Amino acid sequence: MTSEQIYEQFIIKINKNAQTDFVHCDRGRFVVLYNEAQIKYEESILQKRNEDEIRYVQKFVVPNSNLTVEFSENNYSLFKLPENYFDFISLKGKASTSYCQNATISLHETKLENVDILLEDEFNKPSFDYREAPFKIAEDKIIAYKDNFTYESVLCTYYRYPQEIQLIDIEDPESQFDETKQSEWDDKSNNRIIDSAAARFFLNNDDAKYQPTKMESIQK
Repeated sequence: MTSEQIYEQFIIKINKNAQTDFVHCDRGRFVVLYNEAQIKYEESILQKRNEDEIRYVQKFVVPNSNLTVEFSENNYSLFKLPENYFDFISLKGKASTSYCQNATISLHETKLENVDILLEDEFNKPSFDYREAPFKIAEDKIIAYKDNFTYESVLCTYYRYPQEIQLIDIEDPESQFDETKQSEWDDKSNNRIIDSAAARFFLNNDDAKYQPTKMESIQK
């Protein structure tokens, strides 16, 4: 569907559920509602990790994005996550010592907050010999721990944000849609996103009649 077609379906949806003769939502407001709804939809799918639904977000997988070192200390290196990073899939590193260059390191995520305990744990501490090391994700950074080796880079596979739809003139709420910024979802997913966007529209308008349908759509 084009952005205009999605918008038309949205207008039909909100009027089908409205109590008045006609409900209007300008394109500018719709863009905000749709973009919020599509992010919540992707988030919902990734939280459930349902085999039947996870296929809808496979187009958003970015494989083996090469992240270079931003900052290093004796026992860790920092890597900045990509701007379009949405959710984590996997991580592996490229590391070197004086006797071996660019070896692949298997990186496993840790939830431990006490770094000293982590680095002393024989089963979890970094080891170049065993080609493994722990890492943490903190805000927009990856913290990869190390011991007697240097990270050259890490390869991060992740889910990215879906492309946002937008207007040609973002200052004009009735501007035409920028059709170079199309929705990336299939029709089935777009129908669910439209339902959720319509629910958010009525939520913002405090329409009590729409409350049950609203909650069902947002939770999908």
